[in-house]
Amino acid sequence: MALRSGTRLLICVLFLANPCGSWGGEAQPRSRVFSGNARPRNIILMIGDGMGISTLTAGKVAKGKLALEDFPVGGFVTTWSEDDLVTDSAAGATAYATGKKTRNGRLSIAADGALLRTIVEEARARGMKTGVIATSTVTHATPAAFLAHHEDRDCEFDIAGQEAASGVDLLMGGGRKHFRPYAEDVCEDAKPPCDKGAGKENLIVNMKKDGYCYLSDLESFDGDCGGSTKLLALLAECEMDEAPGREPALAEMTGFALDFLSNVSRDSGFFLMIEGSQIDWAGHERDSSWQIAEMVDFDDAVASAHAFAKERGDTLLVVISDHETGGYAVTGGDLSKGRVTGKYLSGGKTKEATHTAQMVPLLASGPGSAAFGGIHDNTEIGELLFKLLAIGPD
Repeated sequence: MALRSGTRLLICVLFLANPCGSWGGEAQPRSRVFSGNARPRNIILMIGDGMGISTLTAGKVAKGKLALEDFPVGGFVTTWSEDDLVTDSAAGATAYATGKKTRNGRLSIAADGALLRTIVEEARARGMKTGVIATSTVTHATPAAFLAHHEDRDCEFDIAGQEAASGVDLLMGGGRKHFRPYAEDVCEDAKPPCDKGAGKENLIVNMKKDGYCYLSDLESFDGDCGGSTKLLALLAECEMDEAPGREPALAEMTGFALDFLSNVSRDSGFFLMIEGSQIDWAGHERDSSWQIAEMVDFDDAVASAHAFAKERGDTLLVVISDHETGGYAVTGGDLSKGRVTGKYLSGGKTKEATHTAQMVPLLASGPGSAAFGGIHDNTEIGELLFKLLAIGPD
């Protein structure tokens, strides 16, 4: 007998809330899932900026099988900001970084101007090592929300100064020019310094004096960076290249960072945020082929992180999106050839596609992952991460 549509929906939601995937018993309440051995030593948060369900679908058709398919826990996330049903990346990332909503355009700062404590700040206060990776500039909205507090996400020189002073143990991605004195020919669309005091110093030199090993490419890494326990890897002048030709690929950046952080955090554990930044940019440009290439690049990085987490057994891996971009839909293709036809709800020939308010996918694996099953608001993800840090490993 065919199930009515409402029954099918209820069953799907219940299944997502049950991380074991079984039909018997009850899903654990979120307040009870952190007992016993559900205490991660390390937390990896991976954000596919702009990644919606259709992006996952397109990636699966193109790749055949996604690394994300091996995750035992799944769910969905609502993404709206404090002042708009449709969030931007600054407010979306702030929800994950702080567990609080803010207005679009703001980075970990409340509507009343109060600074919102970030998960990176909390992890550092608890003695953990921390890291942030992005394929955009490291001063772009999503990485910036974890390391800086600012009312304007476009003030990248100001943000670079805050990131340089943040104490983060690993910072990797594009945006070298924002860490040097401001020049007129700086990255396209980037604003000049917003504060008169910003953009005057060579922050790379300052960070090297503070003990950072600096790399402009991963090939120059000498194995131990002279014993340094902090790493600044600015791999491009502006944003990094597009996939699939990006060098290094996000998977290589991820593996490198995990090796570095696991070596310097033997007794403390670490928190690492990894962003696949350009899924969103491809969506804005209404470029389905580019979007699929970025999704595959991101999923390859997920595979690297998941292999690390499964081998150790003490690492929580959460994969999520800050919002969907473009109302992207898979409208055709060929499974045998891995070919996808995609269309966009918003935008046009002379207009960029915009973000949407669709729920986005959530996948989790490892100790503590049971709490992430089901439907959440974006602030709940940040709250859960803070709770996990408060409990700490056994």
